[in-house]
Amino acid sequence: MTLAGLVGLVVVIGSLSLLYTPLSGANRQSALADEIGRSVGQTSDGNIVYIAASKNTEAHGGEGMMEGSDLTVLDPQTGKTRVIAENVWAAHVSPNGKEIVAAGSQNKVRLYSVDGAQKAQIGNNGSNPIFTHDGKYVAYQKLADEGKEYLELVKNAKGLALYDVATGKERMLTKHSGDDWPIGFSADMKYFYFNASRPYSPSVLGIVNIESGLYSLNMDTGTVTRLTNTDEQKALDNGPTMSFIGHDSLWTSDRLKAVSGIGKHGTYEYIFDGNGGVKSIERIGDGGSPRWVVQDKSVEVSTGDGNKQSRTLINIK
Repeated sequence: MTLAGLVGLVVVIGSLSLLYTPLSGANRQSALADEIGRSVGQTSDGNIVYIAASKNTEAHGGEGMMEGSDLTVLDPQTGKTRVIAENVWAAHVSPNGKEIVAAGSQNKVRLYSVDGAQKAQIGNNGSNPIFTHDGKYVAYQKLADEGKEYLELVKNAKGLALYDVATGKERMLTKHSGDDWPIGFSADMKYFYFNASRPYSPSVLGIVNIESGLYSLNMDTGTVTRLTNTDEQKALDNGPTMSFIGHDSLWTSDRLKAVSGIGKHGTYEYIFDGNGGVKSIERIGDGGSPRWVVQDKSVEVSTGDGNKQSRTLINIK
């Protein structure tokens, strides 16, 4: 299948990827692109950055875990592609569309320009990198320094780190091995949100239960607060609530709302209070892979299974 002449964005629906032109009505779903595994952003000149459908080139964490593939840039006008890096399993494009940060081969996090030049290796071993919304920093999971396999490195992970793109210096934000996915910052950069699997306090019998959740870090005081699954007994009795936000979720301009498509669980809207807390979490529709239709006001999500995919409009409250 040729990609030449296709103009649009990439939307990934499970294992199926669609190229579509936003707001083009019936022509929105214009072609299938089986080569594309997951879209990770768009460059400043309109090129599409994606992780190709897996080539089984390198298993991330061993058999049964995520597999890396080619980090690729597509020119939608010509259909030409170029590979930035191989064996990549997580990547994020900077807000200005000029840089890409990627986790991949040998459990390294690397910073690239969109033309493919490697600008820096970030830290020693790492995973799950994202740019901050101002583009000045990269937050990522800092894995152990010693070890060969991903599962060994993540078991002894150091926590979450913040890398200064301009200076190359970094500092630790958290120091818990269960802190794995940075999500983003509040507009004023005072609060840092992340997903983690941290234990509750030990019971009188010394039993420790662990449940994943969404957390916030006060950047001034260093205080970490669990925001979801706060009631241990309810989590044990009834099962956990939707506890995490996808690291590539959509944020409103004021950074007070996040829209996250969690696969088969549906699409959720998280409303923050501006002080490091969550006011509400609401399931707003089926589907996943949300994309803005009107910034801050409405999104489209992918719904359906197999070849019966469609796009559904959801208004943001």
